[in-house]
Amino acid sequence: EAEAALHREVPRRRAVDVRVRARIGEPFAVELSCADDPALTARAEGFAVEPARTRPVTRDDLVEHVGRMGGSPFTAASFEVELDEGCG
Repeated sequence: EAEAALHREVPRRRAVDVRVRARIGEPFAVELSCADDPALTARAEGFAVEPARTRPVTRDDLVEHVGRMGGSPFTAASFEVELDEGCG
């Protein structure tokens, strides 16, 4: 079993450049581009960004939450964040 484990293919995580856009009144957007082939890009938009009711979101908050990548086959290579002051 140990010998077989040594020769088993290990899934590789692909490095992606991450762009996050949080502008008040616009849809929250995340774009991923493969670091080694920027032509491979995916973009998702979500809820409309609202002003903060309590503590505004920071760049570090977005990097932490979006950068988790969970069980996906991706890992964040870089982050570009467009963030309006006072976003919730």
